Amino acid sequence: MHRRIIQFQWARLLALGSVHFMADLFSNVLPSILPAVRRHFGLSLFQGSALIVVLLLTSNLSQLAVGHVRARKSDPFFLYLGLVLAASISLLGLVPTGTRGFTSICGLAVVSGIGIAMIHPDALRGVHTIDRISPASTTAVFMAAGYLGYAFAGWISTLLVSRFELKGLLPLVFCPLISILAVRSLGIRLAVEQDTPAEETTGLGRPSLPFWMIVGLAIPTALSTTIVGSLLPTRLVDELGFKLTFGGISATAFGLGGAVGSVIWGAVAHRRGELRCTVIGLLLGVPFLVLYLFLMAHRMAILLLLGQGSSCFPHSS
Repeated sequence: MHRRIIQFQWARLLALGSVHFMADLFSNVLPSILPAVRRHFGLSLFQGSALIVVLLLTSNLSQLAVGHVRARKSDPFFLYLGLVLAASISLLGLVPTGTRGFTSICGLAVVSGIGIAMIHPDALRGVHTIDRISPASTTAVFMAAGYLGYAFAGWISTLLVSRFELKGLLPLVFCPLISILAVRSLGIRLAVEQDTPAEETTGLGRPSLPFWMIVGLAIPTALSTTIVGSLLPTRLVDELGFKLTFGGISATAFGLGGAVGSVIWGAVAHRRGELRCTVIGLLLGVPFLVLYLFLMAHRMAILLLLGQGSSCFPHSS
């Protein structure tokens, strides 16, 4: 009986991991194929970058409202709706070219960003209902699933667009059905936020990191990581002459590094302390980034992205 309970909890964790996978997949489709989008719609680099800004700002700022509104809701309705809306970025191939092309893509970016924002807070609250598995393991699996989704987007989106142009993205619209069916079949409910005393400590019996310190570390790290990840394909394809698929594979390498790094750093931080591991990880990422910027014109420099992603990507979240 105990073994079956553990297996059931792992199934729930993997289902919620697939939700995070989908959310981060759709967040990285547009950056990965930005060179193709710019060519197809005749957009400048500024306009292309603006599209990414719209997507990221919408998805990140909307999470504040979603987290507040849904704090005491246990049903996973927003997970389902968010997955459907996030997939709307796959409809780029249906947007007509012309003067309204840029505005239409902005609209898709807003809708997709809102969907991504609806997914993250509720999916994380779903993870908080999982017991019989250590918090270190649930966090590592959940975060790794997101990074794998980010990585997979770079590969599959550029592959589809290279072969079938922007309309090749249309099959991705049906991918969220996998996660929706998994969550529904397992009857997953979400943890409801409870009021806790301000002086309460973490489950490890020690105070958590001060919020201001987390923000001070996360904002510059997330900003720099997002810039690298979002404009990497554009730099490789438009300025260095690589194929669109190589730009996507480079984004994949960056995300895969983050997936592996989240598991490793999660295990190490559990024993050595979060702040120490965060500082060490960020410092380790500096030489990888500097070397890559100097050597990115060479194909083998892609290996440095694995190290860069594993060092900095997990700490940006």
